[in-house]
Amino acid sequence: MFAAGILGAVLSALVAWTPPLTYETEHFRFHYVEEARGDAVALARRAEAIRQRVVGDLGVAPTETTVVKVVARWEEFQRAQPGGRRFPRWVAGVAYPRKNLIILGPAPPGGRPLAREVLFAHEYSHIALSH
Repeated sequence: MFAAGILGAVLSALVAWTPPLTYETEHFRFHYVEEARGDAVALARRAEAIRQRVVGDLGVAPTETTVVKVVARWEEFQRAQPGGRRFPRWVAGVAYPRKNLIILGPAPPGGRPLAREVLFAHEYSHIALSH
């Protein structure tokens, strides 16, 4: 029983948490928590236009679906990181090009939607450049 508990703890540190709700577009799969629904859905609705702009500027595009995790709390942001990686509080988002994964931290209170789009475009550019 004890060994199973240790194995479970190790596996949970290696396998990142994924928020339960999903919104899909042609090139993206957004996973989000209920508290981040408005932020995630608004961003998902603009994602294809943002992708088109990034791909047009860079001239490269991933062929697979990019997974985007959008969270509402700092603890969720930390839990969503592959391999249990931890980030300082000033990190707003992170891209994992080899995993074709973007994780966006909590939206700042009173933050503008344009700022989230800029962050998303920045992180997506890391994914696109890796291809």
